[in-house]
Amino acid sequence: MRKTRFTGVYENPSTNRKYEGRPDVCFYITFKDNGKKVFEKVGWRSEGYTAAYASDVRSERVRDIRHGKSSPQGRKGELTINDAWALYLEKWLHGKPSEQSDEALYRLWLAPAFGMKKMAGVRPVDIEEFKNRMLAQRSPQTVKHALGLLRRVYRKMAAWGEYKGDIPTVSVPMPKVDNGRLRFLTPDEAVRLVEALRKRSVLWADVSLVSLHAGLRLDEILGLQACHVDIDNRLLHVMDAKCGTRTVPLADRGLCEMLRQRKAACSGAEDFVFKNRNGERINNISQTVVRVIQDLGFNHGITDRRHKVVFHTLRHTFGSWMAQRGVPLYVIGELMGHSTLEMTRRYSKLCPETKVDALSFITQAMNSGKSE
Repeated sequence: MRKTRFTGVYENPSTNRKYEGRPDVCFYITFKDNGKKVFEKVGWRSEGYTAAYASDVRSERVRDIRHGKSSPQGRKGELTINDAWALYLEKWLHGKPSEQSDEALYRLWLAPAFGMKKMAGVRPVDIEEFKNRMLAQRSPQTVKHALGLLRRVYRKMAAWGEYKGDIPTVSVPMPKVDNGRLRFLTPDEAVRLVEALRKRSVLWADVSLVSLHAGLRLDEILGLQACHVDIDNRLLHVMDAKCGTRTVPLADRGLCEMLRQRKAACSGAEDFVFKNRNGERINNISQTVVRVIQDLGFNHGITDRRHKVVFHTLRHTFGSWMAQRGVPLYVIGELMGHSTLEMTRRYSKLCPETKVDALSFITQAMNSGKSE
C-alpha cells in the first residue's frame, strides 16, 4: 500500500492480477467519520478507476460527513451488500489466495443481484430465485461457491457488529454437487504426465510427484514449509489442512531425495518448499499443467467433468491405487485427510477382490463346521 499525490488516496498493486501487461492497481481512500478513521476501497484500475476519481469520491465522503451524513461504513444496520463487501474485502479477504476468484464471483454475479440492496432487506426467497437463475447458466459447484461467499459476508458483518439480523442464506438449501472424480491415471499415464511436466517445469513435476505419492491436495502442497518436511523420519506434516493437521509417511526414496534438496534450498524453517521466482508462496495452478494435460490428449472428447483429468486427479489416483491394492478404507481416509468415512467410500468400488476375499471367510467357516 502506498500513497498517491492525492490527499487520503492510496494505491495497492496486485500480486496476482494483471492489467495491460502490468500489475493491476486497487485504489483506496481514508477519512474520519465521527472521530473514527475509515478505510474504503474505491476500485481497480482495470475497472476504470483512477487516483483522481478516488480523490473525488473521498471529497464527497468528507462533504457528506460535514453536512451530517455518515459514510457507508458508518451506517450500521443500513449497510448495503456493496458496503458489506467493501469491508469484507478490506478487512478479511485482501491478500488471501481466493481474493481474485472471490472478487470475480462477486462482481459478475452477486453485485448485480444484491449489491444495492440493504443487508436487512435480502430475503431467503430472493436468494432462492438467484440460485435458480444462476443454476440455469453455471454449474452447481459455482452456484454453491457464490452462495457460500454471500453467507461468509453476512457472518463477518455480524461478527464485527456491523449487522444485526437474520442471515438469509441459512434457510436456502445449497445445490447438490457431485464432486466425485471417476477418472484416475494408469501407471503409464502417470509416468507420461510427470515426464512431460519435467520437460517444461521441474517445479510442477515435483509438485505432481507429491500429490501422486502422498495424496496431498494442491493447496496443502503449496503450503508446505521447510519445517513440515521431516526427512530423517520420512514424514510430511500437513498443517492446518482442510480437515485438520495430519502426518503422511514418505515411502518413495526419490520423493524423499527431491524434498531433501528443496528443503536444503530454503532460507529458513518457515520458507515455502515450493515457491515462485520471487521466493513467495504460489497460490494458483500453473497453466503449464493445464497445457501439458491438454497436449497429452487425456481429455480429448470428454465432456463430463468427473471424467476429465485435472491436477486433483493425481490425488484421486493415489487413493484409487491404494484401494486397488487392498489398503483398508480407513487407512486411505487417514492418509488423504478425509473428514468422514463417506468421502473414502467412493474408493470401495475399486477393491472388489477384497470383498470377495472377505466373503470367502464365510465359506471357509461353513466348510470347517461340516468337517467337524
